[in-house]
Amino acid sequence: MILEKYNMSLGNGLGPLKDRVFRIRHLGDLSDLSLLGTLGSVQAAIDRLMGN
Repeated sequence: MILEKYNMSLGNGLGPLKDRVFRIRHLGDLSDLSLLGTLGSVQAAIDRLMGN
């Protein structure tokens, strides 16, 4: 849903955290603004999934 709605891909958790957490990945360039945009998109997607 995040990929379709916000054009953002999140990584799966690794090892014992697989399917329990997600990872926010970047390609070497991460600024405060891009991190806030990513977290805002994740929050909006969670709110949407929860029906808020």
